[in-house]
Order: sequence, then C-alpha cells, then structure tokens
Amino acid sequence: MAAGRLKGALGIPVVMNFLDHLTGFMESWPRWLMPRSVLRRLMAYELSLPQRHDADAVLTVSDELAERFAQMGFDEDRLLPIYFGHDAELFRLSTEPKPDVPTVVMHGSFDRHHLGPIALDAIVAVSQARPETRFLFVGRETGALRGLLRKIRKRAPGAHLECTGFVHYQEIAGQLGRAHAGIIPYESSSGAHCAFVAKLVEYLAMGLPVVSTPLAGVQRYFEGTESIRFSEFDGRQFAQDLLDVLENPPSAAVLEKAATSVACKLDWSTICDRAVDRLELVVEEVHTRE
Repeated sequence: MAAGRLKGALGIPVVMNFLDHLTGFMESWPRWLMPRSVLRRLMAYELSLPQRHDADAVLTVSDELAERFAQMGFDEDRLLPIYFGHDAELFRLSTEPKPDVPTVVMHGSFDRHHLGPIALDAIVAVSQARPETRFLFVGRETGALRGLLRKIRKRAPGAHLECTGFVHYQEIAGQLGRAHAGIIPYESSSGAHCAFVAKLVEYLAMGLPVVSTPLAGVQRYFEGTESIRFSEFDGRQFAQDLLDVLENPPSAAVLEKAATSVACKLDWSTICDRAVDRLELVVEEVHTRE
C-alpha cells in the first residue's frame, strides 16, 4: 500500500514483492476469530494492490500466487515468480549418522495456520503406530505449538515430543541433520496454496525425504521430485504416508538428486539474480519512455 501511494506521489516506478498471500492464511482460522465475510474482502483487497496502484512489476513467491494476480486483471507480462530459497552454504546434503530412533522434524514460526487438525491427527496416529518415533519441533514455542503439544499428549500420552526453542538461522541445519524425515502438515487455505514453503526447500537441501499436504504452489514446482510425498488434507492419510516414508525411505541417489537441484536453482544468489534482472528491466523501460 505504501509503495503504491509513493508511486503516485513521487512519480517513480514501483516493483512489488509478494512473499505470501498473507490474508489467505486466515482461511484456516476459526470463523469466530476471522469472519468469512470480512476475510473475503481482505483477500480481494490484497490481491488488488498491484492493479489498484499500477505496479510496474510484481515479483511473487510462486506460480500459483502469480496466477491469482492475473485473475484480478493484472498484466501477466509484468508478473515474475521468483520462488523462495535458502542459503546453500548452510543447508547442505547431510552426511552425519542418523540417530537409531526414527526422528521427524518440523521447523519454522509455528503460527496458527501451521498447526491444525491435520498435524494433530497425524502425529497422534504415528505415535500410536510406532511409539518409538520422536517428533522434533525446531523453533520458538508459540501459543499454537504449546496448544498442539497439549492435545497430542492428551490423546497419545507416550508420544516423544522435543522442542528446541528459538534457534538461530545458522544453526537450523544442524537440527535438521538429526532427522529421518521432514513434515509440512499445513491445512488447506489460499495462503498455504500460494506459498513456496521455505522448510520444504531446506529439507530437500539437507537430503531429507518430505511428507507434505498437497499445497498447489510447491506441488506444481516440485512435480516429479521422488523424495517428496504429497499426501492428502487428512491427518490419518498423512500419518500412513509418513510411516511408509520412514519404513521405506527414498534411495540415497534420489535424495542427492533433489539436494543438488535446489542448491542449483533455489540458492539465494540465484533468486536475487532473477529479482535484480527484472528491476533493471523496469528501470530501462522507464528511461526508454522518457
């Protein structure tokens, strides 16, 4: 909003960078907390910003989000998905020996939209089927995470749950290296479908197999990646897929192929190059018009 208004006030080109469809995540919130009539208007307003302010270009985190802007009438030629990346120097294919106990990791900000019924049902079901499984949560203990853990312990008192608390970005890779698989049990929402989930890239870079709900943005980009299991928006099925991955993990060659691919295509330097190229093009077009 601020950038759009500055374009008119200062007469300078504006490039908007959308790292998420932020209001879309609230679709997974309870209706009493976010009434749907209000949410629909918020989501539409967010997606209208480029068209409303005649942005010179829009960078998006996924192809899915780019399509949402195009559907609102924004010029497709001014849209560029740049995706989301990682620091390939920090997140590398792990060669450290794994613990004997099967360990499943999830890391991130642990917001409300990350931890819903799918995560709860899946972790409970896996804990009951394979009680030795450890679930490792890497990140700050938010209210949403504490609430999830309470519910898990109530339904599966023997579940092995470990929380690290806040971990610096430079140290996350060391935590991921302890795991046998990474999970992304997000609920379905416009925000989740438009996201390009950072943890998925980092799991792959570390050589971890991944079980994720079928989020359109990442499923579209990573179609055919054998080390990712896109499950369903159902906790029980998610648990079955996770158990299968733990019992029948992808080969080392498959994991290495995925790690090499993200290191090549999704390192921060590559993503920055794409963004800078578009910025330079916008500036060049403005000078040409002048």
